[in-house]
Amino acid sequence: MICLGYDETFCLNALEANACGLPIITFGYSALRDFTFNNKNGYVVNNYDELANKIDDLCNSKINKDIINYSYDYSKKFDLDKVVNKWINLLKN
Repeated sequence: MICLGYDETFCLNALEANACGLPIITFGYSALRDFTFNNKNGYVVNNYDELANKIDDLCNSKINKDIINYSYDYSKKFDLDKVVNKWINLLKN
């Protein structure tokens, strides 16, 4: 998933992509820099040339299964039950 994310506060669509096993391609701006791990659940590129090259690479090869699995597993960190429990604990204190 290409998610440049210039002004995202959390970038839920990138997390949803990870939950489907899709790696993210991003410049790493905003919240994306906090949860995109280069070559683990996505690819952080620095400019449009790198972006074009990464898209071309992915179109001409298979995505590494480790990246797919890590993307899916990482998204579980934001599972609804975990997030709700954190909010409940926060509101109790």
